[in-house]
Amino acid sequence: MLQNFEKWLRQNNLSENTISSYLYGVKAFTDEYNDELNKNNLLAFKGWLIEKYAPQTVNSRILAINKYLEFKNLSLLKLKTVKTQQRNYID
Repeated sequence: MLQNFEKWLRQNNLSENTISSYLYGVKAFTDEYNDELNKNNLLAFKGWLIEKYAPQTVNSRILAINKYLEFKNLSLLKLKTVKTQQRNYID
């Protein structure tokens, strides 16, 4: 299952780091939800990510899931990323 996704990512000329990150994020989801792609599972996964990780990591995992949904022709299930706080730098 993830082998076909990896091939697809490579065909889209993504970097090795991006491919590794996407595979890691999708594996985290599929390990927990047995690749049952539905809105409830996706939202539960997003909630779990928000509880456990920093916003940048959450967004990285969401981007991975969204790319996987695109691969599976399920783009309508895509998740929104979380907002991150921008730091203001004062001299």
